[in-house]
Amino acid sequence: MLSWNINGWSSEYKDPFVNKYLRKFQIILLQETWPPCHFEYPDYTTYTSSAYKAHKQGRPKASLACLISHNLVNVQSKLLFSSKFLLSILLTFPDNTQLIIITVYFPPQETDSLTQQIWCTFAGYLCTLVEDFPDVPLIIAGEMNARISHNDDSVLTT
Repeated sequence: MLSWNINGWSSEYKDPFVNKYLRKFQIILLQETWPPCHFEYPDYTTYTSSAYKAHKQGRPKASLACLISHNLVNVQSKLLFSSKFLLSILLTFPDNTQLIIITVYFPPQETDSLTQQIWCTFAGYLCTLVEDFPDVPLIIAGEMNARISHNDDSVLTT
């Protein structure tokens, strides 16, 4: 499994060295892909969340992708949830064991209230998952930005 803040999918996936590297992994979690719509990657089932524009000018922000290789034979995948900052996928293996994969991107915020809102939403979603899938293990990966607000201490107090 690979988790990578790619900072722009369209510029990276065309690079043959990047493609060769990506194809070593059966599960790829990408953050900050930036496309404003869904994209496909050959030989992978692709789940995406769309980028959004915070301002009229400039590039789109955020967006996530989870790529599941078709080489994972008889593994079923299902999108559980998709938003600007979170994407979760349920994998069901041939022996009926399951695994939930979550990829997140928490951009730096300008106020502590926005920081708290993101963390509270994430915590609430995790509680719901644990209630709905009590025996299913979770893998959480992504870019949580060590400092997600203007105040370095805000993460410790939320």
